Amino acid sequence: MRQWDRTAGLLALGAGLAFWAATHRAAGETVDENLVGAGLRASLEQLAKIDEDARKAFGPAAVKTSRSVLQLGDMDFVTFETAGGDIVSRQYVGGVWSPRAPVTAGAPRRDGERWDMPSLVAGPDDSVWIAYRSEARRRVFLHRWWGESWGPRIEGRGIFHVRASASGEFNEEYRPIAGFVVEGSRVRDAIEMRLTSGDDPPIVRIESIPMAVLTAAPGEGALFIDTRDVWQTTGLIWEPEFPSKHANNPLISPLDNPDAPDAVRVFNRGTVRRENGRFRMWYSATGTDSPVTPGQPTQNWQSFMRVCYAESTDGLHWQRPELGLVEFKGSRRNNILPVIQRLPTIIYDQHESDPDRRYKCFGEAATAVFQREDAHLMTSADGVQWRNQPSPRCYPGTRPYWPSEFHSVFRDDRELDPARLWKAYGLFATGPTRRACQLSTSPDGIHWTGYPENPIIDPLQGVSPSIHDFLVWPELGRYVGLLQVGDALHNYEFELLVSRDGVHFSPVSDGRPFLGRGAAGQWDQGGVQAAVPVPVGDESWFYYGGREKPWTSYPADPKEIWTFKSHCGLATIGAGRYAGFRLGEKHQRGILVTQPVRCSFDRALALSINAIADTQNPIRVAVVDAATGQPLKGCSLDDCLPIVADGVSQPVRWANLSQADLQSNRPVRLQFEMCGRRSRLYGFGWEPAAMRRERPS
Repeated sequence: MRQWDRTAGLLALGAGLAFWAATHRAAGETVDENLVGAGLRASLEQLAKIDEDARKAFGPAAVKTSRSVLQLGDMDFVTFETAGGDIVSRQYVGGVWSPRAPVTAGAPRRDGERWDMPSLVAGPDDSVWIAYRSEARRRVFLHRWWGESWGPRIEGRGIFHVRASASGEFNEEYRPIAGFVVEGSRVRDAIEMRLTSGDDPPIVRIESIPMAVLTAAPGEGALFIDTRDVWQTTGLIWEPEFPSKHANNPLISPLDNPDAPDAVRVFNRGTVRRENGRFRMWYSATGTDSPVTPGQPTQNWQSFMRVCYAESTDGLHWQRPELGLVEFKGSRRNNILPVIQRLPTIIYDQHESDPDRRYKCFGEAATAVFQREDAHLMTSADGVQWRNQPSPRCYPGTRPYWPSEFHSVFRDDRELDPARLWKAYGLFATGPTRRACQLSTSPDGIHWTGYPENPIIDPLQGVSPSIHDFLVWPELGRYVGLLQVGDALHNYEFELLVSRDGVHFSPVSDGRPFLGRGAAGQWDQGGVQAAVPVPVGDESWFYYGGREKPWTSYPADPKEIWTFKSHCGLATIGAGRYAGFRLGEKHQRGILVTQPVRCSFDRALALSINAIADTQNPIRVAVVDAATGQPLKGCSLDDCLPIVADGVSQPVRWANLSQADLQSNRPVRLQFEMCGRRSRLYGFGWEPAAMRRERPS
């Protein structure tokens, strides 16, 4: 396999060279200023000829407002910003220009948005990277070259800045980016970016985008929702996939009884868990009592919400048990839970030593005083009887305008920092009308600290300026998230995001809703609320609430808020099948090669893949030496028994082997061969060879 040889990159020449030398010197790398300068000058001398050829190849649509050149071996990469504000590239090999490779074409834009300042860089992962700016979103975006095309967008965070106002509040914002320099560092194993604002004096931010680190160990692997694990592809297309809404939706609807506690709204946010074959649901609900009810005593709107409970044996047919715990409209024959007011984010903490506190609810307590440091934590032994638990929160950076909401909470056993063992994500409002999304961390699930650069997702990041809920869950070493986005009237749906570090999130469907509103006239056309998925067999089940009608104004008419009914439904998708690879339209065979996979010590491991295949559309896998590209003995494509079934964990076998013998001093790559139009590839995983599940005969 070719080792990329960086010879030059035309970036911001003066400041760029200085920054490159400084950062590499700080990292302990030896820098020869004369050689670097000579390389840049050589590229400048070539550029007149390349630039003239590029203008001819690109045609009149090419505008030289910004462009970058990178020479790698016998290949020249050239990228341009077009007149329409798109980024495109071409390669010059053997005196011939390749067809135009779009970088941003088809990506959704904000009003008036364009992309500019493209820069090419040779990354430490032996790949070519491109970075460019969106002035509208105040961010730098990146893509990696896969050998035939550019991979999906990876997002940076921009120049985060916090300023104090006269009232003593702290306000976060992202400053406009006046310029940036990007370089690859093998010492840090990352793409390094130096962002500079147009302020006087300028604000500077150094940001690192880490490379993929793949480990061969039991329970490790990759989901191709995160494309940084991919090194090269041939003949393949990456695309997101979307869940299917259940044919029997809605599964739970408001009762036709004005005295019921959920006669108007069912599942206005909630949690569903599967425990010992039983499905359990905790959901926010509203009845016919509301602030707009004539003769109703004056109370804040939260007082008219409550949390109810339901159960199911199959996850499809639900019952509301009469708990007899809370009186409502003169009766205790209802399914209302005590103590919790609304927004039940519930987990079961198996590590909790006190059995009376193993269920934890991070919702809102009925007795809550609405202060920004309020603790909203309740504990329970059974998930039904609840009590308040002191749970302080602190915010060393930006402080929320009102109490932040935790929409998902989990213990992250992969986290190396014990102070960040627990993670919570959710709403983080920084003003009376400004909604954003947060990360908070905790060593014990009780004492919480807001991430200093909250919010981690702000209204500038995506296409929609209106965002709200944010739910994240860990899946095979990645952080997968649902971001609630809305129109100008706050009729919401959800987009899918992914992250390697739990802070930098990038879009998967890029503007297309993963869990969207229903069509006109359907029960969920007005907007949706979601919960983290429930694993059920080989599927992920997403329970969600849907409103019958969209709001017609914002702030919404109080009558609409308290009278439009909402129901609970279900959407399902194959486990881990959020995105994957298929063959391109003109291909019958495709190849995918991963980034290097490292093993911490010598051992034999079994490999499985998440894929769709059949006898006419088979998939084969090889394990190759990362340095030489040669297959390990007995693990070539020719040795592989074709995978010809549909399964999320299908064992890979070779003619004489059911595992790969890996060595700590020999990184490998996985090479996948896909054949046929129907084959799909979503990811892979490792397990101990002795635990290999045999394929049915």
